[in-house]
Amino acid sequence: MRGINGSDPIDLVLANTFGIGALSFGLLLGQALVAFGGITIEVWRAWFYGIGIAVLFLLVASLNIAVWYGALLTSPASQQEGGFLRWCSNRPLRLRAVAALLLTLLPIGFLIAER
Repeated sequence: MRGINGSDPIDLVLANTFGIGALSFGLLLGQALVAFGGITIEVWRAWFYGIGIAVLFLLVASLNIAVWYGALLTSPASQQEGGFLRWCSNRPLRLRAVAALLLTLLPIGFLIAER
């Protein structure tokens, strides 16, 4: 099944998800920078909040880069050059099952780590 301009629908979904993630990342960063502008807090709390915000932003950025990389791997241009999906389909079923399990558990691990 082909989408707009001959690209796969999964490419469009992943590319749009990356764009929305980049927009959300910028909005969150701006909100975090402006949120502490007018209040006075102790130095230790400022460091604590700053480190927490930095860790959360690194997490968001890494998830957004993972979505971008997924879109890159499944793009039609990648498929014409040998392709990741073609390479994966040539791997043993056990290896693909382990990889699928790890990729399924990774977002759950991120959610648990966020708490």
